[in-house]
Amino acid sequence: MPSFRYLATFAAGFEGIVPSYLARVGASGVGASGGAALFRLPGPVDAANRLSAFSNVFLIVAEYRGRDMNFARMVRGEPSRAEAIDPIARELARRGVRSFRVRFSREGRFESVEPRLVAEAEAQVREAFGVRDDRTRPDAEFWYMIRRDGGAYFLWRLTDRPEEERDPAPGELRADLARLIVAHALDGIDDPRAALDPFAGSGSLPRALAELCPAARVLASDSDPAKVASMRSRLGSGVEVFGTDARSLPGVADGSIDLVVTDPPWGDWDAAACEASGGVHGLYRGFLAALDRVLSSTGRACVLTGAKTAFEAAVAASPEFAASAGAPGFRTDVLVNGKKAALYRLSRA
Repeated sequence: MPSFRYLATFAAGFEGIVPSYLARVGASGVGASGGAALFRLPGPVDAANRLSAFSNVFLIVAEYRGRDMNFARMVRGEPSRAEAIDPIARELARRGVRSFRVRFSREGRFESVEPRLVAEAEAQVREAFGVRDDRTRPDAEFWYMIRRDGGAYFLWRLTDRPEEERDPAPGELRADLARLIVAHALDGIDDPRAALDPFAGSGSLPRALAELCPAARVLASDSDPAKVASMRSRLGSGVEVFGTDARSLPGVADGSIDLVVTDPPWGDWDAAACEASGGVHGLYRGFLAALDRVLSSTGRACVLTGAKTAFEAAVAASPEFAASAGAPGFRTDVLVNGKKAALYRLSRA
């Protein structure tokens, strides 16, 4: 069975949760920093591409070491560490890859290089893997990547996501970010029997809950009838969708929910919804009161918000959840679409 080394990128702030997420799937040699993880995973490359909590997954063909690394040194020099060519060539053939293009990325941005260097890089890929270059519509991409942390890599990009994941609707959480949030919520607890998102919006978090908690009953609600109708058509039968007010959650039985994962309005992102609920402070206080009623005695809630001051004030004023603020893992700072936000974990324990 082949075993390859990979580099995967993810939303900044999740460095603490990614190792446990990877351990669940049998990865070894895991390290995570600066929005990227390095790891080894047994099996064909499809196993790594199924790790859908990452924005990009790359197979590491070669790694370079040295100060002031640049693309010319990478293309024309010898790597400090390289994978065997034949197993990678077999994986390319197994996936039906016949054409490729080369890209050059420095610190998260594509960079133009001189045409002669591009031609040299293309010639090396053609010779190594028996595929032809096609700069317009390639089957695969090979990247020369120089990271801000000094790492330099020659990579085969594996990621192939459905179109709706590549281009989410305005205000919708990216699918990979939603999966990371759910993985963060699940860390260190038993699989839930019932999970709920009471501010479900477009349905990204309920979909991630259904994927990562396949044995759970997953519920999704929202107060906007249009969003409820859209979720019913998009999420299918694996998620129970209904319309209700998250400050009361009528129809959800007392103590029936083991896990709540949600992204309520932040005030700046959805001012109308917040004003209709008495402002973001009133919205959060009402939500926490409803959460106390529906959450089981051992349940957990994971809440994403950019309105950190308002949410922390609501938690501090909550008799049921105030103690959570002193618990390990209460707050994890993250970036969401370039905005500073935080993930909060609440429980009564």
